[in-house]
Amino acid sequence: MKTSNDIKMIVCYHKDTPRFRSNVLFPVHVGRAGASESLKKLLRDMPGDDEGDNISAKNGSFCELTALYWAWKNPTPLNGADYVGLCHYRRLLGLSSKSGRKAHFWAKMEATLRRGFNLKPKKALLSSRTTREIDDAIREACAQYDVVLPGPLAGDVISVYHYYALWFIESDLQETLSVVGEKYPAMRGAFETVLRSDRAYYCNVLLMRSELWNEYAQWLFDVLFEVERRIGKALPEREPYQRRVYGFLSERLLNVWLAYKKEISSKLRVGELPCYFFEGL
Repeated sequence: MKTSNDIKMIVCYHKDTPRFRSNVLFPVHVGRAGASESLKKLLRDMPGDDEGDNISAKNGSFCELTALYWAWKNPTPLNGADYVGLCHYRRLLGLSSKSGRKAHFWAKMEATLRRGFNLKPKKALLSSRTTREIDDAIREACAQYDVVLPGPLAGDVISVYHYYALWFIESDLQETLSVVGEKYPAMRGAFETVLRSDRAYYCNVLLMRSELWNEYAQWLFDVLFEVERRIGKALPEREPYQRRVYGFLSERLLNVWLAYKKEISSKLRVGELPCYFFEGL
């Protein structure tokens, strides 16, 4: 079984909320380059994604991917972890499946939130029992799998493509398909298969062996920076929610990369852990 020092799960913060911190869970202040001085002071107990080689200033359009980029380009703070992951202050991967909870993102955790946190003071940590459960579940998963993800979401007939077109700007997805087809033509088929499917992993919650993490990051940003070059000038005219386009696109691109990796490597071990949405944060 992996030790805690071999695994670092980045927990992204952009506001002052209760901390998820343990030997495995590693808080990072995302978008720090554009944050107010008062927020920087409140989150001074964690590193920021503006250190070293970074794209912190692009957090408004790249969302939590600024932490992914930072960890890829600056591995020293993670102490050379064998497994690296990404989750959020409201979306936490790793509660043990032995508890009987299903590996499904949309499980609501109000009861566990009340039990696991002492919300007075505001910055209270997870209870030690819950922290151990999370760390143990992640270590057990890393001992079995190369990639660990939350349970996929099913669209109930609606496809990944139509789900994106319904909520976001359809042409952005079409442009991304074009970029992948041009830069990685062998992956276009996997992309089209993902778009037709009604099931996908969402929310940019993931955990991978470090070499896969680096491979994924290099591919992802190669694609997204080219998409940014093509559509980026239009972003200032959009409402703030639709400016988060690269974060939205990456949720779909993770599925494309994973589908292609499965095509070329039958040995890739992919597992799932519960991932919960903490309400009220």
